[in-house]
Amino acid sequence: MPEYMTINELKKTLHIGNDKAYKLCGTRGFPAFRIGEGQWLIDSKKLDKWVDDILNTPDKTFSMGMMISFNNDLFTSDQYTSDEKKQILELLAPDYD
Repeated sequence: MPEYMTINELKKTLHIGNDKAYKLCGTRGFPAFRIGEGQWLIDSKKLDKWVDDILNTPDKTFSMGMMISFNNDLFTSDQYTSDEKKQILELLAPDYD
């Protein structure tokens, strides 16, 4: 798999439509960045881990993997709320036509 994928490749990989793909790219913590007007690149290696973490982590404990060091102790920051996780799971649900 290439290091970065386009929106079209993301749609094919997750079996989702345009709206869901662009909403995912705009989701806080999603492993994507914008390279122009409306053009996104998604880090395919981080995408697998991000989706796996979303699907396998209980509510209110999922983190975007950002760590803060304070007096040599690591703390996880920027956790998703239950509502945010629910919205993300809805975006990840495949679209069947």
